[in-house]
Amino acid sequence: MSNARNIAKLIPNASGQLPASVIPDNSITAAKVVDNALSYSKLGGGAICNVWFTSDASHNYANNQTGFTWLEITFTPAYTNSKFLIICTIAGAAADDAHGYIERYTSGSWSRPSSMVGTNDYPGSWGDWSITRATEDKQILQYSAVYIDQPNTSGVIGYRARNTCENTAGFYSNRSMGWDGGYNSNTSRSTMMIMEIKV
Repeated sequence: MSNARNIAKLIPNASGQLPASVIPDNSITAAKVVDNALSYSKLGGGAICNVWFTSDASHNYANNQTGFTWLEITFTPAYTNSKFLIICTIAGAAADDAHGYIERYTSGSWSRPSSMVGTNDYPGSWGDWSITRATEDKQILQYSAVYIDQPNTSGVIGYRARNTCENTAGFYSNRSMGWDGGYNSNTSRSTMMIMEIKV
């Protein structure tokens, strides 16, 4: 009789699920999961398929409106129609009007998507670091940009940051304008994280 009861417990309910009491805690381990048993196709909408991260503590310098690019991540998505959560934090300071934005790589080239910048003459993804020039030369500002992007492509996708400055007064990454290596000279680290979200 007890065996019959145990077998009855293994019959799924109307939703196709086994009762939680049948599966003891920690009974399903990585060693017991068959390779490829948990595939992308079995994930529901809203599931995070992939996460990419990079960081950079280097002291770069921009003295024109072309500037420099950094924090670059490229990858092949799990799905053509995936959405991507982009979180990018830039630390730095500027002695004159500084500007920064996120670029996207698709179809073999980099571009600045309008969905991730403002609408003025110099659309950016972040604020202006030059507020530091009005305070003191040992201050760093850390701005974060958070966007959702859906490029709809199965090819290689990439994201990176570009930082520029109006003139030679300059934008300094991860350091203050008056950085001299002393106790009061702050430094920081800038980061980029991408999450692929299944639609």
